[in-house]
Amino acid sequence: FGAKSLILSSASSKTAYGTAFMLAKRDGINVIGLTSAANVDFVERLGLYDQVLSYDEIGQLDGDQPAAYIDFSGDAGVRAAIHNRLADALVYDCAVGATHINALGGADGLPGPAPVLFFAPAQAKKRGDEWGVGELLGRIAAALGEFIGFVSNPDNVLLRVEVGSGPQDVEAAYLAVLRGEAAADAGSILSLPA
Repeated sequence: FGAKSLILSSASSKTAYGTAFMLAKRDGINVIGLTSAANVDFVERLGLYDQVLSYDEIGQLDGDQPAAYIDFSGDAGVRAAIHNRLADALVYDCAVGATHINALGGADGLPGPAPVLFFAPAQAKKRGDEWGVGELLGRIAAALGEFIGFVSNPDNVLLRVEVGSGPQDVEAAYLAVLRGEAAADAGSILSLPA
């Protein structure tokens, strides 16, 4: 797309920083993480982003350099702020997720490109067809192994696994995520009785 920078929203989410982890292996890509003010320190501690900004600092984005936006938040206000700040410098907008479920919205009337939905199963099929399923699964397993090693480094643990079971644990974890109260370094493994 000719972008000099990739801007990732919800930079503290596992999907976003997993993406940033893989992007960090490539040269020449300036990766910018956007997150809530409460998560800036955690996102900086990840060491995966060249620049970390809170959502209130979107105005600091360089509007003169071509950039692509990878939207993990789905937040209409964040999308509008990025489109309005970058305008024609925004060369691609990829809609991946919806971590901000209460702020979803479209992009009608915004400057720059319309968002393009990323659908993981379609991409997996495409890569499976190109590389073969065995190669695809091997690459996924290798990348996942590297990522697990990165987040579980005893000198800098970036992901704490919290295990729970039963309706109360599931509800508590769900509501914490929904309210934006879940710790950025927490990952929940939950189960319900059969």
